[in-house]
Formats: sequence, structure tokens, C-alpha cells
Amino acid sequence: MERIEEPKTDVLKKMDNAVIMVRLPEVAKEDIHWELSNDIFSIWAQNKLRSKKYVRELLLPFAADEESIRMRYREGIFEITLRRKQKEKAK
Repeated sequence: MERIEEPKTDVLKKMDNAVIMVRLPEVAKEDIHWELSNDIFSIWAQNKLRSKKYVRELLLPFAADEESIRMRYREGIFEITLRRKQKEKAK
């Protein structure tokens, strides 16, 4: 039987960026999937034994610039850094 859980998550907010750290124990990097839609960050993953699924959705403090995303995964912690989307200047 598969269990679905919300992973433990920390969000560090700064003026123009946010760092999201998601704890995903026993999950391989290739089994982590995420999506960004303006100010909503979604992540889902499944552990190696396929006995546990992690699902989480977060409302970010700002709309994020998708081209400035930085990610890393180490020792069960997925970390993603998002920058605030700059407003387009009026022409």
C-alpha cells in the first residue's frame, strides 16, 4: 500500500529570492518532479521502494523568474533557489 505524505519543508525568504528546502528521505534524484507556475511551487516524489509518495504545494511570496532557478539534491534534501520575477518596464 502506498502512503502519501507532505514532506518537511523550510522556506527562507529574502527581499528578491527564496530558498526552499524539501526533505525527501530515500528518494533518488531522478524520482523528484517539480513545477513552477508564477507564485505556486509544486513538488512530488516517490521513494525507492515505491511505498511512500511525497506531495507538496507552496504559495511563494512572489512570482518567480523561471530562468534564474538553481537546484541541488544532496543527502535527502532537495534545495531550490528562486528569484523574484522583475516587472517589465512600460514601453
